[in-house]
Amino acid sequence: MADVRAISSTRPAFSERTAESPESSNSGLTPSPPLSSPQTGYPQKEFIMMAPEEKLKYFDSRALAREDNQEFEACIQDLVRCVALCRLVYGDGHLKLAQAHVRLAQAYFQFKGWGLQAREHSALARELLPFCPSISSCREEKLEVLLCLLNVHLTQGGASLLTDNLEEAESSFLEADQVLEELHHLSGINQEDKMKTELDISSGLFRFSWGTKYISRN
Repeated sequence: MADVRAISSTRPAFSERTAESPESSNSGLTPSPPLSSPQTGYPQKEFIMMAPEEKLKYFDSRALAREDNQEFEACIQDLVRCVALCRLVYGDGHLKLAQAHVRLAQAYFQFKGWGLQAREHSALARELLPFCPSISSCREEKLEVLLCLLNVHLTQGGASLLTDNLEEAESSFLEADQVLEELHHLSGINQEDKMKTELDISSGLFRFSWGTKYISRN
């Protein structure tokens, strides 16, 4: 079974906003911070000489540790580095790059409540997925693509609610529901994670419905 950690542990919490959105003053994609940071624990010369694959592994692991320690600003910086390194290591059009973008989108949404940045990175991930393994690929690859697509739609839906794009929010949650059913049909998600994700989708659609009614009354 494919890894469902992206759904169960880094899934955006659609029922609440985690921070004020800075989109009016902090729009656009975040530039990648320097990869030769002196805070890596390695001598600077040794770190500079490391292969990109090793740097990617290092920053990926450190991002997880910083998330666990609730060092969210530092975690996001490492995830930005992971996006840059994934592009360098795997090239454009690779599933790993799509996964890196959606992971960063989730972090912006879940840790900062930055809807615009979350939408931008989830959209970039979505654009990459048609170039990733398709239905003709092996089962494990297909499950990875579907899991990534599910996280794209969940994040896009929640971020669209934050930015008051209700039409896109509804569409994203409905598409997430379809992908979830396909994953369940392929035994690509366990029952507990399926129920949690269904709750997220239902909560998102409820907020969409509430927002639509609020607009119609005003």
